[in-house]
Formats: sequence, structure tokens, C-alpha cells
Amino acid sequence: MTLLGTIRESDVYPDTVDAPDESYGNPREVVRVMLKDTEGKYGFIEYQSIHPGYLGVLGGGVDVGEAYEQALRREVREEAGCEMENIRELGVIHEYGVRHLLGARPKYAERTLCFVADVLGPKGVPSYDAVEEKGRSRTVWLSLREAEKKFSAQEQGFSKHRAKILIDATRKA
Repeated sequence: MTLLGTIRESDVYPDTVDAPDESYGNPREVVRVMLKDTEGKYGFIEYQSIHPGYLGVLGGGVDVGEAYEQALRREVREEAGCEMENIRELGVIHEYGVRHLLGARPKYAERTLCFVADVLGPKGVPSYDAVEEKGRSRTVWLSLREAEKKFSAQEQGFSKHRAKILIDATRKA
């Protein structure tokens, strides 16, 4: 996959000094998707408990033994309540961080595999996992311009930087 970008702690929080990339250990594999509906809007997850309106790109971790497409389809069913088609690769984002808005966690690395796809059939009811339930999540559908506006107003975080990279890559796809 094409490298879309690398996000380090200091990109998000300028007062931070980064550790060498190799000190982070094996990266967790994550899938993200820019999922477009028939109206040309894209699905995003909104975490109400972090800050009202705090957004993230749909997706999540790849379980052990799970293929990337299988993980992507599972995450879309969980977070958007639907199926998808026309799955296309956008690229990969490497992330190296320490802070996390859902609570403190140790130094981590993520290899985020990014895709764009279309909603197949009707949008249903999401079945959020425990973290998303704790975050009082909901799925929102926005144009790329609306999403860009909301993300630019959002406080600093990896989600904001990741979304900018993905929105730019989606426009080019």
C-alpha cells in the first residue's frame, strides 16, 4: 500500500519529544474506511462523551487471524449498521503516540490500512462495541466539506490528523 502519511506524537502535541520509531515495538493493525452513501455523504463516528461533536473515521483494530477486508466489513457493520461494496485501497498511515483521549495508555504504534467504499443497501442500526458504547457513540453522515469543517474545529488529537490525511486521499481517489 502507498504511504499516505506518518503521524507522530509531536505532530499532534508540539510540546512532545518523540521517541525513535523502532522503540514502539510491533504496531497494532487497524483498518479505516471512508464510507460513502448514495447521497454522497461519508460516515463518521461521533464520540459524545469525549466532547460533543468529537469525530473519528469509521474503523478499528484487526483481530488476530482476521483478514483486513473481514475486519473492515465487521467494523462497518458495527459502526454504520450496513454492508459495503466497491472497496478500494487508499493507502497506509503509520502512527506513533502516547496520549489517548479515551484514557491513558502506554506508548503505541498503529499501522492504519485505509480504504474508500460505497454503502451497499440500506443503512441500518449500528451495534457498537464496549469502547464505543462507553463513548456514547453515534454514526453521522457528512459531506467531505462538512467533515473538514468539523475536524478543523476539533481539539488536537490523532483522529483530527488522520481524518485530514484520509479526506485529502479520498478527494484524489
